[in-house]
Amino acid sequence: MADILVLGAGLNGLATATLLARDGHRITVLERDPAEPRGDNDELWTSWERRGVNQFNQLHFMLPRWSATMTTELPEVVAELESRGGNRWNSVRALPESVTGGTLPGDERFDTVTARRPVVEAALAAVAARTPGVTVRRGTRVTELLAEHRPDAPPHVTGVRTASGDAWHADLVVDASGRRTSVPGMLEAVGARRPHEEREAAGFVYYCRHFRARDGERPVVTGLPLQHLHGVSVLTLPGDGDTWGVGFVTSSRDRALRGLRDEAAWSRAIALVPGMDSWTAGVPLTDVQVIAGIEDCYRRYVVDGRAVATGIVAVGDAWACTNPSLGRGASIGLLHAVLLRDVLRSAPASKPLDLVCAFDAATEETITPWYQATRTFDRHRLAEIDADLAGTPYRTPDPGWAMATALYAAALLDPGALRAQSEIGSMLAMPPAALATPGVLERVVALGANAPRYPGNAPHHDELVAAIAGTDVPRSARTPCAQPKLFVQDVGHGEPVLLLHGWPDDHSLWREQVAALTAEGYRTIAPDLRGFGASDKPADVSAYTLLKLVGDLVALLDGLGVRRAHVVGHDWGSAIGSSLAAIAPGRVASLTCLAVGHPRAFREAGWDQRQRSWYMLLFQFPGVAEQWLSQDDFTNLRAWLRHPRIESVVNRLRTPGALTASLGLYRAILPPQSLLGPPPPLPPIQAPTLGIWGSEDFAVTEQAMSGTERYVAGPWRYERMEGAGHWMQLDEPNRVNALLLDFLTEHKAAPAQAGIRVGSEVLG
Repeated sequence: MADILVLGAGLNGLATATLLARDGHRITVLERDPAEPRGDNDELWTSWERRGVNQFNQLHFMLPRWSATMTTELPEVVAELESRGGNRWNSVRALPESVTGGTLPGDERFDTVTARRPVVEAALAAVAARTPGVTVRRGTRVTELLAEHRPDAPPHVTGVRTASGDAWHADLVVDASGRRTSVPGMLEAVGARRPHEEREAAGFVYYCRHFRARDGERPVVTGLPLQHLHGVSVLTLPGDGDTWGVGFVTSSRDRALRGLRDEAAWSRAIALVPGMDSWTAGVPLTDVQVIAGIEDCYRRYVVDGRAVATGIVAVGDAWACTNPSLGRGASIGLLHAVLLRDVLRSAPASKPLDLVCAFDAATEETITPWYQATRTFDRHRLAEIDADLAGTPYRTPDPGWAMATALYAAALLDPGALRAQSEIGSMLAMPPAALATPGVLERVVALGANAPRYPGNAPHHDELVAAIAGTDVPRSARTPCAQPKLFVQDVGHGEPVLLLHGWPDDHSLWREQVAALTAEGYRTIAPDLRGFGASDKPADVSAYTLLKLVGDLVALLDGLGVRRAHVVGHDWGSAIGSSLAAIAPGRVASLTCLAVGHPRAFREAGWDQRQRSWYMLLFQFPGVAEQWLSQDDFTNLRAWLRHPRIESVVNRLRTPGALTASLGLYRAILPPQSLLGPPPPLPPIQAPTLGIWGSEDFAVTEQAMSGTERYVAGPWRYERMEGAGHWMQLDEPNRVNALLLDFLTEHKAAPAQAGIRVGSEVLG
């Protein structure tokens, strides 16, 4: 067993010390702040000075992941916290049954015990003080590291020196001194390479207040703990006993909301937020507490495969820290402490190089993904707030953010979506796992993909500014976003087949297939996708994301009373159809992709495909692309596109606004940044899938189609059509129809669904 120094007696330092001592290590905790935790909760709140923790009296919430891990690893801490008035809380059960659908099996996973930060830290300190092998020395400030140098090896840390000049020696030093750690600089001072560091300003400012119940009345929970409004977010968190906290989260660049520092202004602003009456009806415990200058920071002590030093590791915020509005810091730190305990069992301190490398590798595998996910949220939300302030929609090619906003919108509309959102927010699961419950992803897309980003009854940023100033400004008139209307050609009776065109076509692309399919007893449903043909053409590019297009199709099938359909797509229609099959597998009986396959197969098709896709870069330039395509009566389009029905295409694109609208999906889904971002997070396709590619396709390589097999979990069939071009259903309709009918017959559902109507209609 080892002698270990832990730097910092905060939440993570105390948890690390207690865990390691339970494994038989001898632990000394060195804490710079001198004050001991004394007294009841009110005394801890008002009198315990922790100058080294700038967020000590800010809003805190212990996530269910923290509580579950602590219950497993250090149950005495949970018991101690409860004995000090920690509240048992379940963020799902706290909501009305009309939102939750009632209590469901497994909802206990959202249980936690939470309290204000001083109370939680005092509980940890009490347990650490009772733990054999743990000594906590407060008022001991570390000023430098002690190290020895060995040939052909990084510096080996052997201990620390304090401000009083005392030397403390150890087999291992654990930096748990938090986001303000000085250890990287100390490492440089002993000749070590500085740890790899990524640092960026989170850019958020918090304006928070704490309250106590008046006459025993607790707040009524009507929404999620973190609510997003136009230009601002709002936090509502329970504390210990009869206390709680409420806070605004703004952009540091938002000068107009800096008036929230004033209590009266804060109160006027929070009064505009729906559901806040009971949260602000208590007795105020604080004035407005402001915290800013928070950074996202991430460090690695192994750089280019080499340890910068041995004998030292970092855990929790000293390793990586993020914007606290998601409340993940304590949970990440506890998981990191447990991981260190486990790594020490197989890579002891007596093997210092093995320990540092093993801990780094384990951290990267299991802890870093949580930091990265949190940092990604920070970047998106801050950019979204800044876009709100600029009066422009927030645009990003990241499909993960589109899914996150759809899930947020659906969470209060669907019990399954609520639990998926709560699993992510509770740090119980990453989004792919949280959304893996059958049917949840489909409901999220159906309810959230085209939902307004912010509640219609919530205040606009301008209204908050007016409230802060004390001026009487009428409420802004805002109309919720309506589902775009799609023109649909709906013909025949029998098993439904959904036909999805690509660029620059409309439903008429499928006329040969409609005739063949209806003659064989199928019902064909051929919409004009948003931005094309007779369907609505939203002006903003952000309206053309992949998730919104898939949401249109789910809404279309619902509107037609179709539970399940065969899906046939061409070009962009194939990519959208593949996404529909992945997101809503219960809605897709089979999938047929013509010319283009799965979006990830297209992305991974190599340099030849990149060269063929040169036009996608041209399409990113508004005005330039339109002029190049349309000049001289669409001469360039005619020469390049090689469309068999080019006159029909040109006639449609001559309609004012039609060409720009048709380019919206390229600009929303495939901007240059998409080359650097993650691929769409789509589950494998379960439906039987047929891919058909023409050997004379000028725009798409065979690999872009054949690679689809990697993303199909169901039966896969591939057909290479010799001599056919990109528009094979027009060039070789008989061959395409024969393949299509053979495949549909093989996967025919029973009983067949009867068609509703014959003809064309417009669905909203």
